[in-house]
Amino acid sequence: MLRREERDRFEAATGFGGASGMKPAGEFHASVDYQSVRCHGREFRLGPIQAQVVRILHAAAKQGDPWQSGKAVLSQAGSRSLKMADVFKSKKDWPLLIESNGRGAYRLAGL
Repeated sequence: MLRREERDRFEAATGFGGASGMKPAGEFHASVDYQSVRCHGREFRLGPIQAQVVRILHAAAKQGDPWQSGKAVLSQAGSRSLKMADVFKSKKDWPLLIESNGRGAYRLAGL
């Protein structure tokens, strides 16, 4: 017999969401300055611009509008770069934190 939390952990790890076929909402925790972020059990240490990007995407997700224009987010975060990949190039596993729709929009993974 599985406990609920064990089942949820398994479903999150495998992407299997039961009968609905939807992934369960992911876990997301951030420090006050967003320079330390935990998402789906993975720890990320972020620089100031990276942290601002994550803060903006987290606020959008909480408001129910998770997909945001990458260029707009980078501009709001104070980045001179026009590409999300350039801002996160020091973080090889950044796609586990931020998802792209392939058309210039981004959201926090699983939120």
